[in-house]
Amino acid sequence: MNRIFNIGLLLLGACFLNGCLNAPFVDHLAGTPLATTTPPYFHHKNLFINNEDDVHLGFDLSRYPTKNGTDCDVYVVEHKHPNQWRIDPSLVDVTGGHHTMTNIGGNMQQNSNRPLLWSPNIPDVDNYPYFKDYDIVMDFGQDAQYDTLHDIIDYIGEFELGNAVFPSGGFTVIKDPAEQGSFDVEDYRYDEGNWQIWGSCECPSDSTITQKISMLGRIYYPEDPISSGKISNQLDKYPLVLIAHGLRGDNIFSYQGFAYLTNLLVSRGYICVSVALHDLDATSPPQIYERGLAIIEHLDYLLRDAGTTDAFILNQLRPKVDYERIALLGHSRGGEGIIAAQDIYQGITPPPSYHIEALCSLAPTDVTQDPSGNDVLLSPCGPYTPKLPYLMIAATRDTDLVFNPGNRILNRAARPKYGINIYGGNHNNFNMLWPPDEYPQPYPSPPDPLDWPMLSASAQQNIAKSYVHSFMNIYLKDQQAYLPLFNDYTPPRSQRIVDAPLILHSYQPKGWANTRLTIDHFDDLASNININSLSNPNSNGAGLTPDEEWMVYATGSPVYFTTYSNGGRMEWKSSDYFRFEIKGKKILHYGYLNFRVAQRFDINSNQNDPYVSQNIEVYLTDANGNTSNRVDASTYCTYEIPYNDKHPGSLYPKTIMQTVTIPIRAFTANGAHLDLDNPDELTFEFEPRGKGDVLIDDVEFLGLDISEPDPKPVTSFGQLLRLIFIKNWPKKAVIYGN
Repeated sequence: MNRIFNIGLLLLGACFLNGCLNAPFVDHLAGTPLATTTPPYFHHKNLFINNEDDVHLGFDLSRYPTKNGTDCDVYVVEHKHPNQWRIDPSLVDVTGGHHTMTNIGGNMQQNSNRPLLWSPNIPDVDNYPYFKDYDIVMDFGQDAQYDTLHDIIDYIGEFELGNAVFPSGGFTVIKDPAEQGSFDVEDYRYDEGNWQIWGSCECPSDSTITQKISMLGRIYYPEDPISSGKISNQLDKYPLVLIAHGLRGDNIFSYQGFAYLTNLLVSRGYICVSVALHDLDATSPPQIYERGLAIIEHLDYLLRDAGTTDAFILNQLRPKVDYERIALLGHSRGGEGIIAAQDIYQGITPPPSYHIEALCSLAPTDVTQDPSGNDVLLSPCGPYTPKLPYLMIAATRDTDLVFNPGNRILNRAARPKYGINIYGGNHNNFNMLWPPDEYPQPYPSPPDPLDWPMLSASAQQNIAKSYVHSFMNIYLKDQQAYLPLFNDYTPPRSQRIVDAPLILHSYQPKGWANTRLTIDHFDDLASNININSLSNPNSNGAGLTPDEEWMVYATGSPVYFTTYSNGGRMEWKSSDYFRFEIKGKKILHYGYLNFRVAQRFDINSNQNDPYVSQNIEVYLTDANGNTSNRVDASTYCTYEIPYNDKHPGSLYPKTIMQTVTIPIRAFTANGAHLDLDNPDELTFEFEPRGKGDVLIDDVEFLGLDISEPDPKPVTSFGQLLRLIFIKNWPKKAVIYGN
């Protein structure tokens, strides 16, 4: 209790040192200009790739009319939290010299309000391992000192960590997450012969599992530069990632097919173990539960089994593994097997000494579930649902998984969850030792020039490296700097070097406390499209035919869905709108509008033109009749709502959901009058195509925007503490290793 009280006093002091709680001098500043002729003109963001991205200042003068016609100096400085600013308010520019703005005027559309502050390859970043945090300060006193009452500093919003939310400050520059690190990589093979595994899963048949497996695997570790064969002492402990391969006949070497991942992760400060599961390559039954048992057996052998006699494991591995930071990664049936392992792990009594913190699946199967999506089990155990932070990476031309069942796992998963779908990718390329594809390359494209080529194995693996490494950094190293790679459209270099890949992100954070407001998840028990999740009415124009639809492939209606939930189907034959009433909900302190969307492909009644993108125009209105800026959804996703893509071995194209994340700031940019404390409606207009058929799901307001001044006075100590936490908690960006 005393500790909590002391933290409150500390934050209270930091609050007042940082200025009045409602001071309007904390703002979004860093970002990049948008090539648009309509608002918002500028994309404020807090993640940049070194050697590639320019950092611009985006100053919306409409928010600060008293600054009109004034001068200021703009500094890029190393990030400080409020206590550090109190001790040392000096401004030391890291870019080689500050930028001066004279006689400030105009609006966000004009280049004078969007000056370039930082070009790629600033030497300062190279002095730090892989990322560094910075602040932008607009110094109106022009005295090289940060004055909280007159200067403007960039504080962006919030991030989630465990069961809490913390504000973040400034912006972050990272090196490409697929770039090799500084640790030397070495490996060690262990082989303890045949082991017996057994267990009983809770399912209708209550079957007891007995199986023999080979206790065989390879440990990849950062090698000490002086003592060969020893794990580096540069760090006291290293996070551990265990990797489980998929089914490939009698290929005993499948477990060695992930060197592209293990070499990267180890070079960046991880230990990886890839385990052999070739003894479980039976196609029927699918042996998913057995894979889970085998994975846990390997973890026990490596980390806690008293009977283990291997000297390297006892004297090197166990002392250097951080038992609090372990993740499971699997491919194909291994990608489903790690989720079974999660269930087994969570049922162990007493709990084991190691902690599994995250799960990652590459093209996972969902073979325990009937392909039609009905609750029919094809295995005595399952289906499996991730309950830990989860990343799924899938590929559109995966003919091993005709219905992309991994996307169904993603929809069942608990939050937070992240989905990456790679256009032109296939199933086998996630394992370096498997044949590249069942069909010849290059892919025999149809005449339409917009069709995507088949990706090479190296291109697909580079994409996987970027997102797997970033995900592991977030959940095993608490490096929240990498989160925008999943909820923003800043692609890492490894994604850009591929010949125009289309990568779809599906991002659904946990939404802790007051950081998520669901407008409509289209899961009304009565399937009523006219009522949203707020119990308010929805409405639509006459040209639109909306419906709530169960988005699962069914034999009688061959829609190529890759999801496993209800959604709102929007079909139109002339451009029109769909409107959600949000009356009575305050959205002032939310950071983003989030929703998932996809073109719907149905061979019987498809309104979408093949290989043509769709778009949605989104806007808000308030109770006073004011209308916000109209924002194109395509501005805030990697591409416009995508068209279909299918493998020559597939019957139908795939309907894949992606997430669109629109900052609330976009709706109010350039002085658009909108009372965010008294909103009335959220409108989606379907354009520019005259006809179309899209699916929408999980329409939500998410996150916190700490830069918005509260229009109402603080009336309670609880509200005061909440604002203190929001505005003053320092950004957590731990460099845990490299």
